[in-house]
This record gives sequence, C-alpha cells and structure tokens, in this order.
Amino acid sequence: MKKMTLLAVLVLTLALAACGSRKEDVSPETVSATTPEAAGTSAPTSTPTATPTPEVPFDEEAFIEGLSNFIVNKVGGFYDKTDYSVVVPIILEVDDTDDSDVKIYGSFWLCNCELKGTTLEIVSGGHFPGLIHGEYANGTYTFYGFDMVDSGSNSAKSAKQIFGDMYEDYSKMVSDDEAREKYKIKAFSDYVKKKGIKADAYKDYGCQPVEIQ
Repeated sequence: MKKMTLLAVLVLTLALAACGSRKEDVSPETVSATTPEAAGTSAPTSTPTATPTPEVPFDEEAFIEGLSNFIVNKVGGFYDKTDYSVVVPIILEVDDTDDSDVKIYGSFWLCNCELKGTTLEIVSGGHFPGLIHGEYANGTYTFYGFDMVDSGSNSAKSAKQIFGDMYEDYSKMVSDDEAREKYKIKAFSDYVKKKGIKADAYKDYGCQPVEIQ
C-alpha cells in the first residue's frame, strides 16, 4: 500500500505537493522503420519508443477551496452563520492508493469570524480531528465523508480507531500549540488575500490580535 507521510506541513496545499503529480494514461506509439528504395537494402529497424506521459498539474488552490467548503458544509451548521469562515487544515498523512477513497488524516479547525475594523474576530468554531474521504477523478478531487474523532471521555478511544498506528503522531500534532498557531496565521493570510478582505489580524476571544500580513 502506498502512503505519503507528511512531515512539517504548513497547510493542506503543501501536503499534497509532496504527493507528486497525477498522470494520465497515454498509449505508447511505435516508430516504424522505412526502407529507402534507392539503396536497395533494408533499413535498420528502430526500437519502439513510448510517448512520454504528460503530467497533470496539481491545482492546490482548488483543492484547499474544495476541502474548506466541505468542512464548512459538514460542521458549519453547528453554529450561527457568520460573514467569514476560515478553515485551518493540519495534515498528518494522505493515502491516495485508491482514487475512489483518498484518505486525508488530520486536524481541522473551523473559525467563524466577524470583521471588526481590520481584525477578523473569531466568534465561534471548533476543532474537528479525524479522517476525510475524497475521490480523485478527471483531474479534480471531491470530498464526501468525514470520520470525526468523538469528543469527551471517548475521544482517545475514537482517535485510536481512526488513526491506528499514527495515534502517537496524532497526539503530538494536536498538542503542539506553537505549530498550530503557524498554521492558523498562514490559513488566515491566504483567506483574506483570496477573498480580498481588508484585514490584517485575527483575534480569538479574550486574546490579543495576531497579525496575519
């Protein structure tokens, strides 16, 4: 089984860049030999060569947007609607062995915000670690399932069932506050640039604003 371990991933885009490009199948072409009539002798036969398989470039922006929209649609209904919803994906591993079930193991944060001046203030949201299922077809990814780690007293047992042998790495990932802050800054920075929002910081409840640009 092919698995791609993602170390030091800042955002999901960088995670998939480590997977390499997808390829389309192209039938090999055979180069036939020609016989020069004037020479009266047989020309040497050329060795058949295969046409290089073109690489399909990975669309990082579309992948992140699709994943973010999936998470917002999946868990956003737990909260009152806000003007802005920023998803912070932190990827532990991606397994794309099966195009019909691409597995994305990670820690996913939803930050629902309101713009106050030039600061995006987080008014609701939460942490949703687990396994997201997707499908790769025709150069695009579609996300369709989310196995979320249970909350409360059953969280450890649930996480072990989902992450299996990666449980220890998962535990380290979710407890690394410093790394999470870096992911968050990057996600907010990319979000405001893409949306054209005039914001230069985000703010958690009861905390000081954090610059994002």
